[in-house]
Amino acid sequence: MCACTCLNFMDQAVADPIVDAAIPFIEAYTKSPDWHRWEAVLMALVYPRWSRPKHPDAS
Repeated sequence: MCACTCLNFMDQAVADPIVDAAIPFIEAYTKSPDWHRWEAVLMALVYPRWSRPKHPDAS
């Protein structure tokens, strides 16, 4: 849960540039046999995007 909270705060602070920082991590662990790393990849891919408030002008 702490990792999700950290990702959420980082996403809110820097927005889209966080994606560039996360790509090497995602690529490195996407095919890992360790389920812990898979879970971390999924958090990095999904959690920040879902929790970000929508901009009022966005359609």
